[in-house]
Amino acid sequence: MTVDHQSGADIERMMMQAVADHQAGRLHDAIATYEQVIGVDANDAAALQFCGIALYQVGRLQRARRYLSLAAELCPGDCDIHSNLGLVLNALGEADLAVQSYNRALSIDPEFSDALNNLANTYLAGGDSDKARETLGKLLDIHPDHPEANNNLAVLIGKNGEGEAASRLFRNALQHRPGYIDAHVNYGRHLMRLASYGDAIRQFRSAIESGCQDAEVWHDLGCALQEDTRHAEAIEAYEQALKHGGARADIHAALGNAYQQTGRGEDAEKQYRQALAVEPRHAKAINNLGTLAMNAGRKEEALEYFEEAIAIDDTFVEAVFNKASVLQDLGDYTLAATFFRRAITLRPKLPKAYRFLSEIYRATGLYGEQSKVLREWLEQEPDSPLAKHLLAASEQTSLPERASDDFVREEFDDFADCFEGTLQGLNYQTPQLIADLLDRELAPPSQSEIVLDAGCGTGLCGPHLRQRARVLEGVDLSDNMLAEARKKDVYDELINSELVTYLRSKPSAFDLIVSADTLVYFGALQEVCEAAFAALREGGHFAFSVEQLQGDGPRNLALNPSGRYSHASAYVERCMQSAGFRAIAIEEGILRTEMQSPVAGLIVLGRRV
Repeated sequence: MTVDHQSGADIERMMMQAVADHQAGRLHDAIATYEQVIGVDANDAAALQFCGIALYQVGRLQRARRYLSLAAELCPGDCDIHSNLGLVLNALGEADLAVQSYNRALSIDPEFSDALNNLANTYLAGGDSDKARETLGKLLDIHPDHPEANNNLAVLIGKNGEGEAASRLFRNALQHRPGYIDAHVNYGRHLMRLASYGDAIRQFRSAIESGCQDAEVWHDLGCALQEDTRHAEAIEAYEQALKHGGARADIHAALGNAYQQTGRGEDAEKQYRQALAVEPRHAKAINNLGTLAMNAGRKEEALEYFEEAIAIDDTFVEAVFNKASVLQDLGDYTLAATFFRRAITLRPKLPKAYRFLSEIYRATGLYGEQSKVLREWLEQEPDSPLAKHLLAASEQTSLPERASDDFVREEFDDFADCFEGTLQGLNYQTPQLIADLLDRELAPPSQSEIVLDAGCGTGLCGPHLRQRARVLEGVDLSDNMLAEARKKDVYDELINSELVTYLRSKPSAFDLIVSADTLVYFGALQEVCEAAFAALREGGHFAFSVEQLQGDGPRNLALNPSGRYSHASAYVERCMQSAGFRAIAIEEGILRTEMQSPVAGLIVLGRRV
């Protein structure tokens, strides 16, 4: 078609208007004007190309394909047109044709970054990670500061376990494009896999601050905050996720978890039920209703929830494990063992399942099976201090003088969130037994003493000791237990330290030292008794519990298959006397039940004179 000068001027004016609308995001206006130009001159390659791009952006893919194909025929040497046509073809599901189009662009300009990046994305979408990695590597060799290539390659190699290399690429992407939302989000998810929750939180927040209000990113932020035990902030993030994404079962369930972890059981249940209103067969919400019932002592009800969750998804390992735990609590050890074994089959790296299964075999006298399970655990986690200590206890070989710091730390860090609920179900009596002995033997409480809760755990002794203490300190090896103790707001100071080391650092500092169910992880007691003596002021007292060694004979102590030590009364008295304590009282009592059997203990009190 021949156009006159006036038509040419009109086309130029219309193209300027269309481009301005396109750049301003007024895509439908831009398309209408581009198509006016094409109506005047069907061979206007620029109008065909730009209109094709705008049509692709609004999802009108077939029309976009037609215009870009025409532009490519008119300008076969334009690499931009071939690359954009590849995008449309890929969106239409024609990956092979898209690859051809990108390669045509690269035959014109082998260093064309957009075509290389788009080609790599097409390979990624098709599952060809090797070609994607090769293409992204080629792009970064040419353009090392290319943000998308850095981000995309980081995602790819991060999933392959190349954690530090992926982190470097993410940082490079963000250095060259600050506020790059996709890189912030992908880096955050990468950091979550590395359990670097604080850094992940910062990346998700940066994405949000850069303008991202996607519900999934708010959900990711909530998950990171929850893992970082910042539950109140997690609740706020999940609420934002619901605000921006509408009612979603997974977000309601996650919000319920955050409520549950802050002790807001009623709010948690409401969220789980809202999840089920959206998705009636949401196995996680059903499982979590079971955990609420289990924590409230409604074991039969909990069992029904777990069975329902497993019926929906028989590979749901958390529900399988929870069912096993309830069966164990109900005393059905044979069936519990079956489900713990099933949980291990589903997830071979599941320490608690090995632990509880070994406990069942120990309680039922199947020590050979206990050792077998512990050896399986060590095959999966050769460096596990828990498995090593428990195997030594089970086989009575290479007996340690005391449980290692790593054993104690891992045991209680992992146990902290359910510690008190578990002990409540075991009729735990040790804090009360110690408090009763102190009330009988010492002056009435006057809040005048400096007191140490040695091995304070979650602080179960704290309220008893606060009545006597002007200053109350707690020391423990487990950060997670200390976090729980902090919630009680009864301690003046909480310290993370190994007990003997801490006692030695505090000469003549305390009027009273109390240690409930901590010395059960010590074999020989002489060292800890001497350290306690040195940490007391003259006239101060040391009170503690140990498990009582059963049976006749000359033994002083034993490492039991439970992994805890038991001690003979006469041995405890000798250690106290040797350390310098006098006026020693040793009383027998039932510390708790375990596997529905009573655990006999000794409650000991000595005075430094």
